[in-house]
Amino acid sequence: MRKSKLGSVPFVPFKECEMNVETMPRAAGKAVSLNAGKHRQAGLTLLEAIAFLGISGLVIGGALAMYSSASSSQSTGQTVNEYQSFKTAVKSLYTTPSGYGTASLNTVLVPAKKVPASLTSIAPGTITNVWAGTVLVSGATAGSTFYVSYDKVPKDVCVGMIPAITASNDWRGYNVVVEAAAVGAMSGITAPVSPATAVTACANDSNKVTLWAS
Repeated sequence: MRKSKLGSVPFVPFKECEMNVETMPRAAGKAVSLNAGKHRQAGLTLLEAIAFLGISGLVIGGALAMYSSASSSQSTGQTVNEYQSFKTAVKSLYTTPSGYGTASLNTVLVPAKKVPASLTSIAPGTITNVWAGTVLVSGATAGSTFYVSYDKVPKDVCVGMIPAITASNDWRGYNVVVEAAAVGAMSGITAPVSPATAVTACANDSNKVTLWAS
């Protein structure tokens, strides 16, 4: 070690001051690593990413559940409105109940443009609902009543629409059978159908729902 010109202050060359941090002794003689902090930081980032993905999954799952519920409610409300529209249309076209006859009224409703816009209609009398099911409006019981029948109605919509539509108290009866089956016998409506009764009636995943009016 050389002395500087100042005499009392020793001059230490730079290389003699260099320290290898990687090999600096720690307690217990272990080397210090500059990468230790980086590893801890990377670990925290991974945990944060996992937490973020978990929270995102819950949010997305909740949003999908809400969308499904809203979609079901919208379909139910739309279907109820369609039934009511058909009932109003038939009564406006036929001034007396005896004029309903016992045949399909689709061939009258389609050219008269009395089919709800939410349904698909093709001349002369084909009407299809949003589930690609057949819609039939027909006279019944010697012409004194008529019915509106929808095929391929999903269970959730069926369960929701039966109590809602029978609450209006202007339908005479209803019937629910499995998709593509023949229209069943009418069950008279004396009071709004309860949700529990609707669940029993709408037992199938895809149903044919028929309502009678006069």
